[in-house]
Amino acid sequence: MITFFICLIILIISYVFYSRFTEKSFQIDDRLTPAIKNPDGIDITPLPKWKAFLIELLNIAGTGPIFGAISGDAAMHNYCLSNKNYKTLAFMLIADDDARDHANREKALKLKEDWEKNNYQVISMKDDFKTIYGEDVVKTDFDFTKVSFDNYNYNDIVYLNVYYDDKKIIYA
Repeated sequence: MITFFICLIILIISYVFYSRFTEKSFQIDDRLTPAIKNPDGIDITPLPKWKAFLIELLNIAGTGPIFGAISGDAAMHNYCLSNKNYKTLAFMLIADDDARDHANREKALKLKEDWEKNNYQVISMKDDFKTIYGEDVVKTDFDFTKVSFDNYNYNDIVYLNVYYDDKKIIYA
């Protein structure tokens, strides 16, 4: 039990110092967030600080005791498949369609081989999807040197904008 409380204290202290580090690193400004500027009352609504903090805490620390600190999909699948009391399927999607998407086929086929050994049901974008993004969507060249970011803070939450060739493509 003492270990739990020590870890909890370390988590809280780390959270405080990491947020200060993030604030200094990203040069936060005072722009309004989309939730404040354009609330729609459904998906885009401002959250109280306590709720945003709780969501962030649960996303970071909530799955740790179950799946490990930074484990990913494979660890969750292995956990589910190791429980013999229930019928379980674990699916993994491989991005192996280099004709219709930006995929690394060699890496995808190696992952497919590893996942099949672990009894995952592998879904191939190349073999199992008639379309990926729709009939009229085509693959275009993508230059990662044209990607840029900026960010801002509102109510101690950092928001990120992603631009491609100076056009905003994502804000989160």
